Amino acid sequence: MRMSLNNVSRGRVRSPLSVLLYGVEGVGKSSWGADAPAPVFLDLEDGTEELDVARFPRPESWSDVLAALDALAREQHQYQTVVIDTLDALERLIQREVCRSGGKQSIEDFGYGKGYVAASELAAVFVQRLEALRRKGMHVVCLAHAQIRAFSDPAGDSYDKYRIKGHDKFTSLFKEWAKAVLFANYRVYTVSKDGKTKALGDGARVVYTEPRPAWEAKNRYGLPTELPLNWHEFERSARAGEEALPRLVATVEELLARAPAELAERGRAALERSGQEPAKLARLADWLRNKLAQEAA
Repeated sequence: MRMSLNNVSRGRVRSPLSVLLYGVEGVGKSSWGADAPAPVFLDLEDGTEELDVARFPRPESWSDVLAALDALAREQHQYQTVVIDTLDALERLIQREVCRSGGKQSIEDFGYGKGYVAASELAAVFVQRLEALRRKGMHVVCLAHAQIRAFSDPAGDSYDKYRIKGHDKFTSLFKEWAKAVLFANYRVYTVSKDGKTKALGDGARVVYTEPRPAWEAKNRYGLPTELPLNWHEFERSARAGEEALPRLVATVEELLARAPAELAERGRAALERSGQEPAKLARLADWLRNKLAQEAA
């Protein structure tokens, strides 16, 4: 039997990368994807016209989208990365398919959010096809635009936040699936003079890898909190985070061995919740060091 205890394995698996990069207009999302290893673009909005990249014909229907992914899954090819450019254009195409099959003029015509539910079901099919390509050995890159939307914080006041453009039911599927959700923007800093605050920038394009009140992000690759908008820096950092995992686990285990019973119990629960993510393990190690230092004081 394939699913038997004799076939249980252990250890982190080095697998192709899955990443969702979203950012402000013109920051260089398509160029970032073009620097991935041997990419082929599913260009849904002609965003690569100025780039020398391999691309499928622009999909005109949902069946075109599925046909492109099926070709990558079934045919022999040299491509190592598939780049979806962009998710918000894909959502529009999916909504058009939902309206066509449902005999409606608009996604709102279904009422009570039913159109968006149907669209998310097709998006789930798309995510499954992407995961099949990743398991076959291809990196998967999804690009999207950013939009500023009000965020209602249950623990406090509402505030504006950069979020992935699209309906929440649609975007949440991709955020959950991707191992990294990255926000790309121009670096901005502020200076105060004579009681006035002025925003300045040097034109540097950066990627933010962890969530902040101003944007949504995540990463399971142990990335630094900020990176230049450069694929090679992202890939190098992602692989470095994977390679650091055994060292981080050993460090946490050593700290737990020195901890009092109650602290060790809390630490082990946090270790289980970490999901073997380098960034979480590094934070757990720092937390344990601080607690042990407090105990020794």
